[in-house]
Amino acid sequence: MEGDGVERITAFLKQPQTILRLISIFEAIENPDTKKYIVLGDLVFSALWCFLWFIGFCYLADMWRKADTNPLLTSQINNCQAAITFSFFSVITWAGLSVTAFRKYRQLLTEFEYSRDNLSGDSYSSPYASFPTAQDQGDPYQAKPFSEPPADSFNGEDAANKFSPPPY
Repeated sequence: MEGDGVERITAFLKQPQTILRLISIFEAIENPDTKKYIVLGDLVFSALWCFLWFIGFCYLADMWRKADTNPLLTSQINNCQAAITFSFFSVITWAGLSVTAFRKYRQLLTEFEYSRDNLSGDSYSSPYASFPTAQDQGDPYQAKPFSEPPADSFNGEDAANKFSPPPY
């Protein structure tokens, strides 16, 4: 039974490595749902560690309050103070990481909503004309393919008679 607890703790301590690996390749991931799950995992993991360090801080502070003030136990009190200080700063660090992950999650959601709105095409209106429709057939710069020949085209007459040199 002892091995099971050690395996769980080892797996729990390996999770930061997994989070760091996923965040290092975060920009290369194109699927927004996968990005959302990575950021949610980071948020949950950071918040959990913040909570656990806070519990440890409260427990150590309570043990320090109950400790004897015997001058012979100063080294034990100093060790307890060092552990309390470390856990206090760990709470602040993990809370900062949780806030950062939450901001990244909010930013990811707004980017996803923005791209989804623009992809639908309903809410986006362009200031430029779209592709020509049946109404827009009068473009003066485009020759119509397979249309009637112009009135001054070659009708069997000599092409040299129709040529006029450009005026200079």
